[in-house]
Amino acid sequence: MFIIGVASYLSLLEYRKNAQLVIHTREVLEKTQELISHVSDAETGQRGYLLTGKPAYLEPYHRAADEIGQKIKFLGQLTVDNPSQQERITILKPLISRKLTLLEQTIKLRNNEKLEAALKIVHTDEGQQLMDKIRLIIKAIENEENDLLKQRSIETSDSAYRTTWLIISGSILAAILVSLANLIINQELTKRQRIEKFLQKAHDELESKVKERTSEIIRTNNKLKSEINEHKQTLETLAHSQKEFKAVVENTPDIIARFNRQLCYVYVNPAIEKITGILAQKFIGKTNIQLNLPQEICRIWDYKLQRVFKTGQQTEFESNLPTAWGTKHYHTRLVPELAKDSSVEFVLSIARDITALKQAEAKLIHDAFHDSLTGLPNRALFVERLERSLAVAKRHPDYRFAVLFLDVDRFKVVNDSLGHMIGDQLLSALARRLEMCLRAGDTVARIGGDEFTILLDDLKDLNDVINVVNRINMALTGAFNLSGHEVFSTISIGITLSTTTYNLAEELIRDADIAMYRAKALGKARHEIFDFSMYSQAAQLLQLEMDLRRAVERQEFQVHYQPIVSLETYKIIGFEALVRWQHPQHGLVSPERFISLAEETGLIVPIGYWVLREACRQMRAWQLEFPAHPPLTISVNISSKQFCQPNLIEQIHQILQDTGLEASSLKLEITETVLMENYESATAMLLQLQEMNIQLHLDDFGIGYSSLSYLHRFPSSALKIDRSFVINIGANGKNLEIVQAIISLAHSLNIDVIAEGVETMDQLRQLQIKKCKHAQGYIFSQPLDSQSVDTLIASSLPFKLN
Repeated sequence: MFIIGVASYLSLLEYRKNAQLVIHTREVLEKTQELISHVSDAETGQRGYLLTGKPAYLEPYHRAADEIGQKIKFLGQLTVDNPSQQERITILKPLISRKLTLLEQTIKLRNNEKLEAALKIVHTDEGQQLMDKIRLIIKAIENEENDLLKQRSIETSDSAYRTTWLIISGSILAAILVSLANLIINQELTKRQRIEKFLQKAHDELESKVKERTSEIIRTNNKLKSEINEHKQTLETLAHSQKEFKAVVENTPDIIARFNRQLCYVYVNPAIEKITGILAQKFIGKTNIQLNLPQEICRIWDYKLQRVFKTGQQTEFESNLPTAWGTKHYHTRLVPELAKDSSVEFVLSIARDITALKQAEAKLIHDAFHDSLTGLPNRALFVERLERSLAVAKRHPDYRFAVLFLDVDRFKVVNDSLGHMIGDQLLSALARRLEMCLRAGDTVARIGGDEFTILLDDLKDLNDVINVVNRINMALTGAFNLSGHEVFSTISIGITLSTTTYNLAEELIRDADIAMYRAKALGKARHEIFDFSMYSQAAQLLQLEMDLRRAVERQEFQVHYQPIVSLETYKIIGFEALVRWQHPQHGLVSPERFISLAEETGLIVPIGYWVLREACRQMRAWQLEFPAHPPLTISVNISSKQFCQPNLIEQIHQILQDTGLEASSLKLEITETVLMENYESATAMLLQLQEMNIQLHLDDFGIGYSSLSYLHRFPSSALKIDRSFVINIGANGKNLEIVQAIISLAHSLNIDVIAEGVETMDQLRQLQIKKCKHAQGYIFSQPLDSQSVDTLIASSLPFKLN
């Protein structure tokens, strides 16, 4: 019985605690509603003061503003045991603070008689957005507190039920305590019912008060909005009627004037003083002629005014007015003002300064026909003038002219080494020198990049053209001093002479361009005159390019293989893969005809990857069919365009993975020129290839511009002596010293050396004497197709040489 009594007492304490929590939650709800009510009261007081200006509206505003801070602080204390509510109150504080700041700003503006500025703030969305956010947070607090209220009410009921159960259980054990327990239970139940009724009543009253207050705020807000809009419209109308003339007419930069039927000024705004230097009041009652304005201005204006007075139709026109600051351009609109009898009583003129617009139009026209960097005519203007010369030549058979197409030699080197800014400076300086070389009436234009064109007009004979070309070459002998850099430059020139066969300007430019490329091909820094054989060659080259593009799509290529032989055993140690093009109409096309074109067009990249994949596939097949120790290797040339591809390493790795060829069986041949032009990136890429266990051969060694100080840094495993050195060595010892030097260099670097183009026994013996380790050439075998190589490998015999 004692234990039951203790349990009952503890349950009773829990019930009382839950009842206190219910009351505490109710208090949070009440303070939350009071807070939103105070914010609304502050806004209502502020809007009433803005609308009426009566200080009485500020009393509820200040009272509400003072109460808001206290309520927020009190709410923070009430919810100290609720982290989520504490977080909401933390968010609520700056929102209410910003809302009060906006209200305070509008009140200060109203105090300073800046009602329009205050109304602009009222009409912004910020105040309403702040209020919406405040209500959302308040609603969230109410929702959570309501949920707590419900939960705590349930917990209170549960504790009461537990208390009742314990007391009933105790009554079974002790009849004496039943009466006392019943009395306590009844008292507590009665008290609980009173609390629940009180809470329900308070809740209902609070909800009713909130609804009533919300409706009242909405009505007040709508009324204030309507009154503010009406007041704003009244103010705008009043301001428009009072300030329109002064703000728009007196201060406008446009010249506004009124004329009577006698063409005399009856009004003119002050803007005319800045243009003419005459005070505005001196214009009144006078005509333009009486004011001694320029005669042409007077004639145009008098004619236009008389026409408007006569027709009653407004008109617009443009005129020029000379001033001390230069000629001004004006666009003028004349508007008739009708009398009661519908006749024109006055004419209102509005003259707007369009000088800047005219200047902008002139600049646009200039920019449309001139190069922005050099200031020279551009292609469009050059073509226009060339078409004019063509038209003159059609009318006058004796009239002659010429087109020069100029291209700066090695301009890319300047850009790559000194930067594009120096390159641009070079083009500008070059343009100035070209201008000084021309005759009056000639035209020099920049048509793009480092390309210029010149139109030589009204020529007597070819000597006139040659004289201009000589002057250009002479002008370019001196260095260009560009930002401290001394740069020398030359130009390749193509020349087209006018003939009756030309009908289009573009044809002349095209043929001059073709002649320029011929000049570049013949060594640069020279000129060539176009003849029609050049056009035929260019057309053939274009056709070859189109065929080459189709060949890439159709895979019309073949790989031939030339054996690389050990000069000690005369056995084959590997092959060099050489691409061949099987043209469907022309048969086998020589690599000399299409490799350089493939390099120029970038087609060498897909061709190179195809050759690499096919060569690796074929070599793996031979290794499986003809196993040897060490295994046969395949050498493949990598072009400069391929070497510049950022994904070269990934492509090679993927090809090796797809074909199953070991990386040690692949030898990549790279020219020294490629390495020297891309030293930093080349070294990094070669090191990656070396890490993959791929062998690297330096091809065509000795014909480029190798820097021997850098050579040892490149991770190459062999040097290949170019055939141009090998083919000339013989009994007379010609080129023998160079070959000896290359072999010695390779031995000192502890790398192999391979001689290309070996064709005679004399050459072979000299190479063996100089201890060249490997060779390839027609003395062993010409490049073979894969079937012929099968037969050659199957024989597994060393070469027998006489």
